[in-house]
Amino acid sequence: MAVDMGPRRDVPDLEDLSREQRIEAMVAWFFDNFEDPAELTPYESAEGGYQWIWGGPYNALEEIGDAFADFASDEEMQAAADEVESDGLHEWAPNHNRMIEVDEEDVEDVLPPLSERIAALRGQLDQLDEALVGLGQVAPQMGHNRPPEGMRLGLSDDDIREARDSVQDVRGELDKPDPLTNGDPAVLSRAEGRFRSLAIKVRQWAMAAGKLIAAGVAAQVGAELWDDPVALYHKLETIAGTLNHWSSFMQMLF
Repeated sequence: MAVDMGPRRDVPDLEDLSREQRIEAMVAWFFDNFEDPAELTPYESAEGGYQWIWGGPYNALEEIGDAFADFASDEEMQAAADEVESDGLHEWAPNHNRMIEVDEEDVEDVLPPLSERIAALRGQLDQLDEALVGLGQVAPQMGHNRPPEGMRLGLSDDDIREARDSVQDVRGELDKPDPLTNGDPAVLSRAEGRFRSLAIKVRQWAMAAGKLIAAGVAAQVGAELWDDPVALYHKLETIAGTLNHWSSFMQMLF
């Protein structure tokens, strides 16, 4: 089975609600249907940022207006959109809860063949290792002088060291003759686990720090430190996904 993005959820009934309740209902409807692209949308810095494979970017006022134009006033819809964007985010992706399973033959596969993804790993690992070196320099700075809670990166030297060790391990697997059929599932699975664990921590920091930056609370953190963790998160997830499929393929051979 494959996945596709399902339709928007039905709009709620606004009749007999107060102004505040109507705005609250529209905001809730929006977040039922749309989300921060950092949740799931692929990110490729070399391709200009987010790859909107599920549609988007979507604008809060436009989507709320399309859904509620017959049921709410312009002022109420604007207030709802302002509430949605209160954290500073203005581009939205479809909510991943709308994903539905469909037959493989009904959709075009969004991923290239595994052999091509494995071939791309070496360059991705080089980029990842470079990012990890930079992150190792950033992490201590994010924890000193009692920074705001959201600015504490939460990564240890061991996290970064283990991730870099796994970069080397996977490079070793790529150096084998015909790596597609000769990879070590244990090595691949260990690397996948480390990369996903690191991705979770980076994503948590990136989302929290982004809100602080948008609010002007953390002006000392420049755009580069914000962009890099976001790109790093998606790089980690991309590599981990390839390792997962590679390991599964190897286990099917035996």
